[in-house]
Amino acid sequence: MSTATVLIQRPVVQSTAKRTEKVAEKVVEKVAEASVPLKREVSRFSQVLLTLSIVSSLIYWTALIHPLSGYLHMGIKWLSISTLTAIVLRFLTCKQDVFLLGALFFHSLGDLFLAHPYQDWLMYSMGPFLLGHIFYILTFRTDVEAWAVLKKNITRMKKILLSASLIYGVIMGAVILPSIMHTPMAVPASIYFVIIIAMVFISVLASYKSYWMMVGCWMYLASDSLIALNKFCLPLPNYLQQLSWPLYYIGQILIAFGFLREKQRSKSYFLFSNDRFSF
Repeated sequence: MSTATVLIQRPVVQSTAKRTEKVAEKVVEKVAEASVPLKREVSRFSQVLLTLSIVSSLIYWTALIHPLSGYLHMGIKWLSISTLTAIVLRFLTCKQDVFLLGALFFHSLGDLFLAHPYQDWLMYSMGPFLLGHIFYILTFRTDVEAWAVLKKNITRMKKILLSASLIYGVIMGAVILPSIMHTPMAVPASIYFVIIIAMVFISVLASYKSYWMMVGCWMYLASDSLIALNKFCLPLPNYLQQLSWPLYYIGQILIAFGFLREKQRSKSYFLFSNDRFSF
């Protein structure tokens, strides 16, 4: 092939490449435009579910003072967490998301048993709650670095928080366990308490940019501690009993949405935009 032919073909090839790039850009733009209505619908529906969850939780909280009738009380409590489960269900992309979904599902099931209006189903509720904690541990465990790396990178603050969680667990165990030592609750309650401390411990070890999930786990632990103290040790003042629900609910919100935000499920079309709500 002569030099003249090459010189003639080069501009033709360059022109063809430019046309191809322009066509590709237009295709990407069309796809993006077509996906906007779907993203908006997903966002709207998620916001509706979140609003329903918050309203249900507020109704249930006021019902602690002015109880609702029969199974309505039970249903309102279940709705508070089950709607969060429905939100997560819409954004399943990996195994971790499935673990998060399982955690919320079993917690909503535990709420259903615990809020039974005519039976004390605390023993039965511990099973679903325990499974919920295990699924949270599985969710966080994926983001914990290998031990060799972890020993080098762990910060002083994390060391303090890890020590605090262990000390807290020992103190609460020493306070609560003697009260249930000779009851049917001794073994299940002990296992439950070890698992929830492990959940807090793993949430501290996980390599997350924000503290949402860790704070959520600590709030959950505080809520369960109030319930255990009131149930097994001594009657707490009413305001402390009523504080257990917002601690639990806000903790679940921080864990679920903190994870979605951390994994960028929410970056473009969920409930958050950068560091602000996109309502």
